[in-house]
Amino acid sequence: MENFERKNELSERELEQIVFLSFMFSQGSGILQERLLEAITYFSGPQDRERVKQAFEKLSSKLLTGEGKDTSLSEAKIHAGGERIRTGVESQLYHLASLEYDVLEEPDFRHIVAGIWDADYHYLCESEGRPNRNTSFKADSIQDPFFSFGIHYLLRHNETGNKQFNLLLEKLRDVTEINDSAKITVIKKYNETHPDTPL
Repeated sequence: MENFERKNELSERELEQIVFLSFMFSQGSGILQERLLEAITYFSGPQDRERVKQAFEKLSSKLLTGEGKDTSLSEAKIHAGGERIRTGVESQLYHLASLEYDVLEEPDFRHIVAGIWDADYHYLCESEGRPNRNTSFKADSIQDPFFSFGIHYLLRHNETGNKQFNLLLEKLRDVTEINDSAKITVIKKYNETHPDTPL
């Protein structure tokens, strides 16, 4: 696990995926997004500012115009709404700057894990489900109003389709001491809303 290769330059596709996944996993939290991107930079090395910006603009254009048939892009539109991705991220583009600066010390992965469970708790327990979802979709679909990132990716070990994010998820799954009330309550709520596929 420690012998990962710090690439100097990620491909355009990899940067697009990382921008999208950082927005999706942060669930609207700018602080969590920065921590996710800092962890990605720790694994991959700093990225060129213009290339990061171009990746964001290209992804935004795809989401807003419906270009391509990429499943992850379709899910992104469902997850946040195309316009929210532009206004929500573009207005705080400085969060993406975390990809531009070298990170030599291993991040505190506990903060990221706790942040994912806290965001899940907000939507599943405080808001009684994620908005603009289809209640007919359950369990492994991001269209599910009670979809849990913590359960789907951390506990059930699903992957994202992006090598750098999958590497990060491996490290996050090693964080075993997180057993706070947010995680416990999210699991309970998930099981209540998914009686056919409980954890």
